[in-house]
Amino acid sequence: MKKTIIKRFIAMLICLSLLVFIVAVSMGSKPYVAGAGNGTNAEIKTVSDVKKVIDTIDDINEKVSFNKANPSAPPSAVTGGTESADVYSSFTFKETTALSQSYSSNQSYNNAKSNSSSNISFNRELTLYGTQTAIAYSAKGEITSSAYSHITQDRLTTTIITEESAVQNVSFEMDFYITQTKTFFRVNKWAYDYDYKRIYKYWDNTDHANDEEEETVSGKNSALSIFEKLVGPWWDATNVPEIATALHNVNTQNSSTLKTLGDTIVYAMENPNANCFEKDGDRYDLGKDFLFYALGLTNQYAESTKGSVSFDMSDSVCPSIKMDLTCDHNTASGDNDAYLIYHLYDDMKFSNINNTIIKEVDTEIKDLKAWMIEGDSNV
Repeated sequence: MKKTIIKRFIAMLICLSLLVFIVAVSMGSKPYVAGAGNGTNAEIKTVSDVKKVIDTIDDINEKVSFNKANPSAPPSAVTGGTESADVYSSFTFKETTALSQSYSSNQSYNNAKSNSSSNISFNRELTLYGTQTAIAYSAKGEITSSAYSHITQDRLTTTIITEESAVQNVSFEMDFYITQTKTFFRVNKWAYDYDYKRIYKYWDNTDHANDEEEETVSGKNSALSIFEKLVGPWWDATNVPEIATALHNVNTQNSSTLKTLGDTIVYAMENPNANCFEKDGDRYDLGKDFLFYALGLTNQYAESTKGSVSFDMSDSVCPSIKMDLTCDHNTASGDNDAYLIYHLYDDMKFSNINNTIIKEVDTEIKDLKAWMIEGDSNV
Protein backbone atom coordinates (compact mmCIF):
# COMPACT_ATOMS: atom_id res chain seq x y z
CA MET A 1 0.00 0.00 0.00
CA LYS A 2 2.77 2.45 0.92
CA LYS A 3 4.61 1.82 -2.36
CA THR A 4 1.40 2.55 -4.28
CA ILE A 5 0.95 5.84 -2.42
CA ILE A 6 4.55 6.83 -3.13
CA LYS A 7 4.08 6.09 -6.84
CA ARG A 8 0.97 8.27 -6.92
CA PHE A 9 2.74 11.16 -5.22
CA ILE A 10 5.67 10.99 -7.64
CA ALA A 11 3.24 10.86 -10.56
CA MET A 12 1.46 13.93 -9.15
CA LEU A 13 4.76 15.81 -8.96
CA ILE A 14 5.46 15.02 -12.62
CA CYS A 15 2.02 16.29 -13.63
CA LEU A 16 2.48 19.43 -11.55
CA SER A 17 5.75 20.40 -13.17
CA LEU A 18 4.46 19.94 -16.72
CA LEU A 19 1.08 21.55 -16.41
CA VAL A 20 3.32 24.16 -14.24
CA PHE A 21 11.69 30.44 -9.75
CA ILE A 22 14.14 29.74 -7.39
CA VAL A 23 17.93 29.57 -7.99
CA ALA A 24 18.65 26.27 -9.71
CA VAL A 25 20.36 23.45 -7.89
CA SER A 26 22.59 21.90 -10.55
CA MET A 27 23.44 18.30 -9.72
CA GLY A 28 24.56 15.57 -12.08
CA SER A 29 24.85 15.46 -15.87
CA LYS A 30 22.01 15.05 -18.32
CA PRO A 31 21.62 11.80 -20.27
CA TYR A 32 21.14 13.92 -23.38
CA VAL A 33 22.23 17.09 -25.10
CA ALA A 34 19.51 19.10 -26.85
CA GLY A 35 19.53 22.24 -28.91
CA ALA A 36 20.17 23.62 -32.37
CA GLY A 37 21.74 21.39 -34.99
CA ASN A 38 24.10 22.34 -37.81
CA GLY A 39 21.33 22.57 -40.40
CA THR A 40 19.13 25.44 -41.50
CA ASN A 41 16.14 26.58 -39.47
CA ALA A 42 12.93 26.30 -41.44
CA GLU A 43 11.16 29.61 -42.00
CA ILE A 44 7.64 29.99 -40.65
CA LYS A 45 6.17 32.75 -42.77
CA THR A 46 2.41 32.35 -42.39
CA VAL A 47 -0.15 31.48 -39.74
CA SER A 48 -0.79 28.28 -41.68
CA ASP A 49 2.87 27.36 -41.18
CA VAL A 50 2.37 27.77 -37.42
CA LYS A 51 -0.43 25.23 -37.69
CA LYS A 52 2.01 22.82 -39.41
CA VAL A 53 4.51 23.23 -36.57
CA ILE A 54 1.79 22.48 -34.01
CA ASP A 55 0.84 19.39 -36.01
CA THR A 56 4.49 18.36 -35.94
CA ILE A 57 4.53 18.54 -32.14
CA ASP A 58 1.39 16.41 -32.01
CA ASP A 59 2.80 13.87 -34.49
CA ILE A 60 6.08 13.54 -32.58
CA ASN A 61 4.23 13.06 -29.31
CA GLU A 62 2.36 10.20 -30.95
CA LYS A 63 5.60 8.62 -32.15
CA VAL A 64 7.24 8.64 -28.73
CA SER A 65 4.04 7.66 -26.94
CA PHE A 66 4.60 5.11 -24.19
CA ASN A 67 3.71 1.67 -25.53
CA LYS A 68 5.39 -1.22 -23.75
CA ALA A 69 3.34 -3.79 -25.68
CA ASN A 70 4.90 -2.75 -28.97
CA PRO A 71 7.96 -0.56 -28.38
CA SER A 72 9.85 0.90 -31.27
CA ALA A 73 13.57 0.53 -31.73
CA PRO A 74 15.71 2.62 -29.36
CA PRO A 75 16.56 6.10 -30.62
CA SER A 76 19.74 6.55 -32.57
CA ALA A 77 22.70 8.43 -31.11
CA VAL A 78 21.73 11.61 -32.92
CA THR A 79 18.21 12.41 -34.09
CA GLY A 80 16.60 15.33 -35.89
CA GLY A 81 18.03 17.88 -38.28
CA THR A 82 16.31 17.01 -41.55
CA GLU A 83 15.60 19.67 -44.09
CA SER A 84 12.09 19.06 -45.44
CA ALA A 85 10.38 22.25 -46.55
CA ASP A 86 6.86 20.86 -46.29
CA VAL A 87 6.92 18.41 -43.37
CA TYR A 88 8.65 19.58 -40.20
CA SER A 89 10.61 16.94 -38.34
CA SER A 90 12.00 18.60 -35.21
CA PHE A 91 11.39 21.66 -33.06
CA THR A 92 12.22 23.65 -29.94
CA PHE A 93 9.32 25.14 -27.99
CA LYS A 94 9.64 27.59 -25.09
CA GLU A 95 6.73 28.76 -22.96
CA THR A 96 6.47 31.27 -20.14
CA THR A 97 3.21 31.20 -18.20
CA ALA A 98 1.91 33.49 -15.45
CA LEU A 99 -1.54 32.84 -14.01
CA SER A 100 -3.31 34.51 -11.11
CA GLN A 101 -6.85 34.12 -9.84
CA SER A 102 -8.79 35.61 -6.94
CA TYR A 103 -12.29 34.57 -5.96
CA SER A 104 -14.60 35.70 -3.17
CA SER A 105 -18.24 35.08 -2.34
CA ASN A 106 -20.89 35.92 0.25
CA GLN A 107 -23.98 33.77 0.57
CA SER A 108 -27.05 33.47 2.77
CA TYR A 109 -29.25 30.40 2.79
CA ASN A 110 -31.86 29.30 5.31
CA ASN A 111 -30.37 30.30 8.67
CA ALA A 112 -26.74 30.26 7.58
CA LYS A 113 -24.33 32.83 6.25
CA SER A 114 -20.96 32.21 4.66
CA ASN A 115 -18.12 34.12 3.13
CA SER A 116 -15.14 32.61 1.43
CA SER A 117 -12.14 33.60 -0.64
CA SER A 118 -9.29 31.96 -2.50
CA ASN A 119 -6.15 33.10 -4.30
CA ILE A 120 -3.76 31.26 -6.54
CA SER A 121 -0.71 32.24 -8.54
CA PHE A 122 1.21 30.00 -10.93
CA ASN A 123 4.45 30.79 -12.74
CA ARG A 124 6.23 28.35 -15.00
CA GLU A 125 9.02 28.29 -17.57
CA LEU A 126 9.03 25.31 -19.91
CA THR A 127 11.42 24.30 -22.69
CA LEU A 128 10.54 21.36 -24.92
CA TYR A 129 12.80 19.74 -27.51
CA GLY A 130 11.34 17.27 -29.98
CA THR A 131 12.67 15.03 -32.75
CA GLN A 132 11.20 12.02 -34.51
CA THR A 133 12.30 9.63 -31.75
CA ALA A 134 12.70 11.61 -28.53
CA ILE A 135 11.34 14.44 -26.43
CA ALA A 136 13.21 16.34 -23.71
CA TYR A 137 11.70 18.77 -21.19
CA SER A 138 13.02 21.30 -18.72
CA ALA A 139 10.43 22.85 -16.41
CA LYS A 140 10.58 25.14 -13.39
CA GLY A 141 7.91 27.04 -11.56
CA GLU A 142 6.11 28.10 -8.42
CA ILE A 143 2.56 27.71 -7.18
CA THR A 144 1.17 29.67 -4.24
CA SER A 145 -2.39 29.28 -3.05
CA SER A 146 -4.52 30.31 -0.11
CA ALA A 147 -8.14 29.76 0.91
CA TYR A 148 -10.42 31.02 3.68
CA SER A 149 -14.00 30.30 4.69
CA HIS A 150 -16.31 31.42 7.52
CA ILE A 151 -19.73 29.86 8.09
CA THR A 152 -22.26 30.87 10.74
CA GLN A 153 -25.32 28.68 11.35
CA ASP A 154 -28.11 29.99 13.61
CA ARG A 155 -30.45 27.29 14.89
CA LEU A 156 -33.33 27.42 17.38
CA THR A 157 -31.15 27.15 20.49
CA THR A 158 -27.61 27.02 19.15
CA THR A 159 -25.14 28.93 17.03
CA ILE A 160 -22.29 27.17 15.20
CA ILE A 161 -19.32 28.95 13.63
CA THR A 162 -16.76 27.15 11.48
CA GLU A 163 -13.68 28.98 10.22
CA GLU A 164 -10.97 27.45 8.03
CA SER A 165 -7.83 28.81 6.38
CA ALA A 166 -5.04 27.18 4.39
CA VAL A 167 -1.87 28.36 2.66
CA GLN A 168 0.49 26.26 0.57
CA ASN A 169 3.55 26.94 -1.56
CA VAL A 170 5.29 24.70 -4.06
CA SER A 171 8.42 25.37 -6.10
CA PHE A 172 10.04 22.90 -8.45
CA GLU A 173 12.62 22.38 -11.17
CA MET A 174 12.60 19.17 -13.21
CA ASP A 175 14.01 17.63 -16.38
CA PHE A 176 12.54 14.79 -18.46
CA TYR A 177 13.69 12.57 -21.30
CA ILE A 178 11.11 10.43 -23.12
CA THR A 179 11.22 7.87 -25.92
CA GLN A 180 8.97 4.88 -26.61
CA THR A 181 11.34 2.71 -24.59
CA LYS A 182 12.69 5.13 -21.98
CA THR A 183 11.22 7.43 -19.37
CA PHE A 184 13.81 9.36 -17.35
CA PHE A 185 13.33 12.30 -15.00
CA ARG A 186 15.35 14.39 -12.56
CA VAL A 187 14.20 16.59 -9.69
CA ASN A 188 16.58 19.54 -9.50
CA LYS A 189 14.56 21.49 -6.94
CA TRP A 190 11.61 20.65 -4.71
CA ALA A 191 10.22 22.77 -1.89
CA TYR A 192 6.81 22.49 -0.27
CA ASP A 193 5.20 24.01 2.80
CA TYR A 194 1.66 24.01 4.08
CA ASP A 195 -0.29 25.69 6.88
CA TYR A 196 -3.87 24.83 7.81
CA LYS A 197 -6.09 26.07 10.64
CA ARG A 198 -9.64 25.17 11.59
CA ILE A 199 -11.69 26.73 14.42
CA TYR A 200 -15.04 25.29 15.49
CA LYS A 201 -17.24 27.21 17.93
CA TYR A 202 -20.54 26.00 19.41
CA TRP A 203 -22.88 28.05 21.59
CA ASP A 204 -25.93 26.77 23.42
CA ASN A 205 -28.07 29.90 23.68
CA THR A 206 -30.29 28.50 26.44
CA ASP A 207 -27.60 28.09 29.08
CA HIS A 208 -24.81 30.10 27.41
CA ALA A 209 -22.54 27.05 27.22
CA ASN A 210 -19.54 27.61 24.95
CA ASP A 211 -17.48 24.88 23.27
CA GLU A 212 -14.50 25.65 21.04
CA GLU A 213 -12.12 23.40 19.12
CA GLU A 214 -9.01 24.36 17.20
CA GLU A 215 -6.99 22.26 14.77
CA THR A 216 -3.75 23.34 13.13
CA VAL A 217 -1.39 21.63 10.69
CA SER A 218 1.88 23.30 9.83
CA GLY A 219 5.11 22.47 8.08
CA LYS A 220 5.86 19.75 5.59
CA ASN A 221 3.49 17.01 4.60
CA SER A 222 5.26 13.77 5.55
CA ALA A 223 4.19 11.97 2.38
CA LEU A 224 5.31 14.79 0.13
CA SER A 225 8.75 14.84 1.75
CA ILE A 226 9.53 11.80 -0.42
CA PHE A 227 10.34 14.26 -3.23
CA GLU A 228 13.24 15.68 -1.27
CA LYS A 229 14.84 12.24 -1.42
CA LEU A 230 14.64 12.32 -5.23
CA VAL A 231 16.53 15.60 -5.67
CA GLY A 232 19.79 15.29 -7.58
CA PRO A 233 20.23 12.11 -9.66
CA TRP A 234 18.48 11.03 -12.82
CA TRP A 235 15.83 8.33 -12.31
CA ASP A 236 14.72 5.64 -14.73
CA ALA A 237 10.95 5.32 -14.32
CA THR A 238 10.44 3.15 -17.40
CA ASN A 239 9.53 0.10 -15.29
CA VAL A 240 7.25 1.97 -12.91
CA PRO A 241 4.07 2.08 -15.04
CA GLU A 242 2.15 4.51 -12.82
CA ILE A 243 4.86 7.16 -13.22
CA ALA A 244 5.86 6.47 -16.83
CA THR A 245 2.22 6.54 -17.93
CA ALA A 246 1.51 9.74 -15.98
CA LEU A 247 4.44 11.47 -17.64
CA HIS A 248 3.39 10.39 -21.13
CA ASN A 249 -0.25 11.31 -20.47
CA VAL A 250 0.68 14.84 -19.38
CA ASN A 251 2.87 15.17 -22.45
CA THR A 252 -0.16 14.23 -24.54
CA GLN A 253 -2.31 16.79 -22.71
CA ASN A 254 0.21 19.52 -23.46
CA SER A 255 0.11 18.54 -27.12
CA SER A 256 -3.70 18.59 -27.11
CA THR A 257 -3.72 22.14 -25.75
CA LEU A 258 -1.49 23.28 -28.59
CA LYS A 259 -3.60 21.32 -31.06
CA THR A 260 -6.64 23.35 -30.01
CA LEU A 261 -4.77 26.46 -31.14
CA GLY A 262 -3.95 24.71 -34.39
CA ASP A 263 -7.59 23.84 -34.97
CA THR A 264 -8.47 27.48 -34.33
CA ILE A 265 -6.05 28.48 -37.06
CA VAL A 266 -7.62 26.00 -39.49
CA TYR A 267 -11.08 27.37 -38.81
CA ALA A 268 -9.86 30.91 -39.36
CA MET A 269 -8.20 29.98 -42.66
CA GLU A 270 -11.25 28.07 -43.91
CA ASN A 271 -13.70 30.83 -42.99
CA PRO A 272 -12.16 34.06 -44.32
CA ASN A 273 -15.51 35.86 -44.21
CA ALA A 274 -15.75 35.36 -40.44
CA ASN A 275 -13.10 38.05 -39.88
CA CYS A 276 -11.30 35.77 -37.44
CA PHE A 277 -7.99 37.60 -37.72
CA GLU A 278 -7.11 41.25 -37.54
CA LYS A 279 -3.81 41.69 -39.40
CA ASP A 280 -1.29 44.38 -38.47
CA GLY A 281 1.92 43.92 -40.44
CA ASP A 282 3.37 40.53 -39.43
CA ARG A 283 1.06 40.25 -36.44
CA TYR A 284 -2.28 38.46 -36.50
CA ASP A 285 -4.75 39.05 -33.64
CA LEU A 286 -7.80 36.93 -33.12
CA GLY A 287 -10.88 39.13 -33.44
CA LYS A 288 -12.78 39.70 -30.18
CA ASP A 289 -15.89 37.71 -31.12
CA PHE A 290 -13.86 34.81 -32.44
CA LEU A 291 -11.54 34.98 -29.45
CA PHE A 292 -14.43 34.18 -27.12
CA TYR A 293 -15.56 31.37 -29.42
CA ALA A 294 -12.06 29.88 -29.59
CA LEU A 295 -11.64 29.95 -25.80
CA GLY A 296 -15.06 28.43 -25.21
CA LEU A 297 -16.31 31.34 -23.13
CA THR A 298 -20.00 31.68 -22.42
CA ASN A 299 -21.69 35.00 -23.07
CA GLN A 300 -21.69 35.57 -19.32
CA TYR A 301 -17.89 35.52 -19.04
CA ALA A 302 -17.25 36.90 -22.51
CA GLU A 303 -18.57 40.27 -21.42
CA SER A 304 -16.13 40.27 -18.48
CA THR A 305 -13.06 39.10 -20.42
CA LYS A 306 -10.60 41.35 -22.17
CA GLY A 307 -7.32 40.64 -23.86
CA SER A 308 -5.75 39.20 -26.97
CA VAL A 309 -4.37 36.10 -28.62
CA SER A 310 -1.83 37.03 -31.26
CA PHE A 311 0.49 35.30 -33.72
CA ASP A 312 3.70 37.27 -34.34
CA MET A 313 5.39 36.28 -37.60
CA SER A 314 7.95 39.10 -37.73
CA ASP A 315 10.80 36.65 -37.01
CA SER A 316 10.30 33.92 -39.60
CA VAL A 317 12.60 31.42 -37.84
CA CYS A 318 11.22 32.12 -34.36
CA PRO A 319 7.46 32.83 -34.55
CA SER A 320 5.52 33.33 -31.33
CA ILE A 321 2.02 33.10 -29.91
CA LYS A 322 1.01 35.33 -27.02
CA MET A 323 -2.07 35.24 -24.82
CA ASP A 324 -2.87 38.09 -22.46
CA LEU A 325 -6.31 37.68 -20.95
CA THR A 326 -8.08 39.27 -17.99
CA CYS A 327 -11.48 38.41 -16.55
CA ASP A 328 -13.16 40.71 -14.01
CA HIS A 329 -16.53 39.16 -13.25
CA ASN A 330 -19.04 40.09 -10.55
CA THR A 331 -22.45 38.61 -9.86
CA ALA A 332 -24.95 39.81 -7.27
CA SER A 333 -28.40 38.48 -6.43
CA GLY A 334 -30.09 39.47 -3.19
CA ASP A 335 -27.77 38.67 -0.30
CA ASN A 336 -25.53 36.51 -2.50
CA ASP A 337 -22.61 37.68 -4.59
CA ALA A 338 -19.43 36.30 -6.12
CA TYR A 339 -16.42 38.10 -7.52
CA LEU A 340 -13.77 36.62 -9.81
CA ILE A 341 -10.56 38.21 -11.08
CA TYR A 342 -8.45 36.13 -13.45
CA HIS A 343 -5.32 36.96 -15.43
CA LEU A 344 -3.38 34.73 -17.81
CA TYR A 345 -0.20 35.63 -19.66
CA ASP A 346 1.30 32.98 -21.91
CA ASP A 347 4.23 33.54 -24.27
CA MET A 348 5.05 30.63 -26.63
CA LYS A 349 8.01 30.63 -29.01
CA PHE A 350 8.94 28.12 -31.70
CA SER A 351 12.55 27.86 -32.88
CA ASN A 352 15.08 25.58 -34.57
CA ILE A 353 12.32 24.09 -36.71
CA ASN A 354 13.81 21.17 -38.70
CA ASN A 355 17.08 21.89 -36.91
CA THR A 356 16.69 20.59 -33.34
CA ILE A 357 18.76 17.63 -32.20
CA ILE A 358 18.65 15.42 -29.13
CA LYS A 359 21.83 13.44 -28.59
CA GLU A 360 22.11 10.72 -25.96
CA VAL A 361 25.19 10.70 -23.73
CA ASP A 362 26.42 8.37 -21.03
CA THR A 363 25.64 9.35 -17.45
CA GLU A 364 24.59 7.57 -14.29
CA ILE A 365 20.86 6.88 -14.07
CA LYS A 366 19.33 5.22 -11.02
CA ASP A 367 16.60 2.61 -11.24
CA LEU A 368 13.53 4.05 -9.51
CA LYS A 369 11.84 0.66 -9.20
CA ALA A 370 14.87 -0.89 -7.50
CA TRP A 371 15.19 2.13 -5.19
CA MET A 372 11.60 1.71 -4.07
CA ILE A 373 11.93 -2.04 -3.58
CA GLU A 374 15.10 -1.64 -1.53
CA GLY A 375 13.29 0.66 0.88
CA ASP A 376 15.26 3.85 0.21
CA SER A 377 11.92 5.60 -0.25
CA ASN A 378 11.01 5.32 3.42
CA VAL A 379 10.05 8.71 4.88
